[in-house]
Amino acid sequence: MESIEVVEKVANECDKWNIPLMVEPVLWGNSIPKEKKNDPELIEHASRMALEFGADILKIPYTGDETEFKELVNNLKVPVFVLGGPKMNDMEQPLLQLAFQKVEQQMA
Repeated sequence: MESIEVVEKVANECDKWNIPLMVEPVLWGNSIPKEKKNDPELIEHASRMALEFGADILKIPYTGDETEFKELVNNLKVPVFVLGGPKMNDMEQPLLQLAFQKVEQQMA
């Protein structure tokens, strides 16, 4: 509840100054089992709550499934940044390739 109150307060301040607000609607705490932290349905629900409280941009966890994630992003209708993704040892080239691939997929 405290997080919701903070988002609402910051959203009001951002509106006063015409500044976009980015929110990370992450699923954390003891009430969310570890295996549900990337559940697309729960992430979508949390994202919609963030939007209702004033978020203009979302930073959401990657669900682990490309098709589910693409559908989720398309349903949100706001800019989305990805929080997390597959683990990589040699980061630079694979990360750039992955980012390019995802942008290409979203443009298709």
